[in-house]
Amino acid sequence: MRLAVIDCGTNTFNLLIADFQPKGWDAVFSNKVSVKLGEGGINQGVIRLERMARGLDALGVHYESVLSYNCDHTLVFATSALREAENAATFVKAARARYGFEVRIIDGYREAELIFEGVRQSFELDDEYVTVMDIGGGSTEFIIGNRQGIAWKESLPLGVSRIYDLLEPEDPMTEKNIAELYSQLRQHLLPLEGALSQYPSVTLIGSSGSFDTIVDLLGFRNSDRFKRAVFNPIDLSGFEEVHREMLRCNRDERLAMKGMLPLRVDFLPLSTSMIQFLLDQFSFQALFQSQYALKEGAVGEVFSGKLKLN
Repeated sequence: MRLAVIDCGTNTFNLLIADFQPKGWDAVFSNKVSVKLGEGGINQGVIRLERMARGLDALGVHYESVLSYNCDHTLVFATSALREAENAATFVKAARARYGFEVRIIDGYREAELIFEGVRQSFELDDEYVTVMDIGGGSTEFIIGNRQGIAWKESLPLGVSRIYDLLEPEDPMTEKNIAELYSQLRQHLLPLEGALSQYPSVTLIGSSGSFDTIVDLLGFRNSDRFKRAVFNPIDLSGFEEVHREMLRCNRDERLAMKGMLPLRVDFLPLSTSMIQFLLDQFSFQALFQSQYALKEGAVGEVFSGKLKLN
């Protein structure tokens, strides 16, 4: 069987096509399209018409890939921007009419479950608790778990697109911008603080997105042929160096960095600031990146039979 999974995020629409084998699944094709679906409207609970059009066009790009690869089934998930938008039904109806896609708008808890399922497929968990962080455009998910499964999960309104629209940071970010961001983080991360006291964890694992770009920025410093693995350690001193550069450099300077994706250039200073806050506040001792996230989690659940296609 060949399965396509589309993740309609707040900033990007991501596609994964996978083939099922007797003992697992193999990635056949993947693609991401920058959409910025929540731009200018996420904090008002609406998708602006031009952003909706861009999102539908992105679905069209993925639709062509689904056809080209002769996929047997397609699952389409939508997260923060659409689950909070009062005009989400318009997007869902248009996606069905144009492409036959049935868009599943999932809540933050379900999103967290799929993210953890994706991450756990990228490396072997043991009895020690790990904390998974998925920095999205509209929300950021936190999951604490081990090989037995999820002990705690939460979806918080800390997506970088949402924060960017709210704070309107200068370029480069100023000390005032950072203070405003940290104030938001202190306000919203109290549930995580309580969970970590109950389920102590010294390992922070970043799921895809911003963490992929951080690994690329570090990797291309050492080799022009760097290729990211599915699961990678992130040296803490190396991360701190990248973070300082994000705060020191302007947009053009960041864009010129090898490994920087244009779709992340505006938001990565916020992302690294969030990660640095967590490292300082909760005393994590190790930092990792997993290339797997929601899409891989959905594929894994279908393969195991937990998620039914019909």
